Amino acid sequence: MKTQLTILPSVVGFASELAAIAGWLNRKQLDVTNYLHAENEILKEQLEKQDVKLALSNTQRRKLAKCGKKLGR
Repeated sequence: MKTQLTILPSVVGFASELAAIAGWLNRKQLDVTNYLHAENEILKEQLEKQDVKLALSNTQRRKLAKCGKKLGR
């Protein structure tokens, strides 16, 4: 019985550390996503100022559609 009691705190400690790491990774992913979104917006604005319309090939459209479907877009 004593062995089980000493293992439990280490499991709880590990779970807490794992949750902290998962939260940190989630924040980093969100930071990267926000950066890429802002970068895309800036590039679109620059193209619009030059009256350039983004021309996508069918392959590019399918690629975006496939990725967007996973996001519900």
